[in-house]
Amino acid sequence: MILDLSSNVAGVHFDFPVMNASGPRCTSNRELFELLNSSSGGVVTKSMTSCFRSGNDSPKYYAFGDNTFNSNGLQNLGFEAYFEILRSIFRINYTYKPIIASVAVLNEQDCFEMIDNLLKSKLVDMIEVNPSCPNIEGREILTNNFDDLDKFVRRLMQLKTNIGSLIPIGLKLPFIQIIVIFIM
Repeated sequence: MILDLSSNVAGVHFDFPVMNASGPRCTSNRELFELLNSSSGGVVTKSMTSCFRSGNDSPKYYAFGDNTFNSNGLQNLGFEAYFEILRSIFRINYTYKPIIASVAVLNEQDCFEMIDNLLKSKLVDMIEVNPSCPNIEGREILTNNFDDLDKFVRRLMQLKTNIGSLIPIGLKLPFIQIIVIFIM
């Protein structure tokens, strides 16, 4: 008997339920193609911003024993670079692995423009919106203000409706915000 570990999330089929999270090892072209060729169930990009970001000063990642600290500060190649990588992956995705683009919310207008382009391109199977990176110095986290988060989500859903896209969009929320939302 073969155990079927496949799953479906928002209509997207995953042959295997384990994949990377957006983080320190999905930033470069090489890392994303390594994930594409791995046994993971899908590939999640680094949370992208409209322009290249070098992120925080080192150390950005520290491993000790079974534990790690990650304070990358949204280091990423920028939207245009990831869009080109996604085009390359789309052309050769012989594994038919779901591709999830992670989009950071540093500037709401830039975020909506990136999502608009991704939805229209149909290069990805899902979009993860990351409004909660805590490692950006001098910046309030959108998820700490529920009224602003509510307005943001409503605007996001309106954008998706206006485009007529069926590509699922999810929010990357810190665990405590998820608990508070369920309590409310």
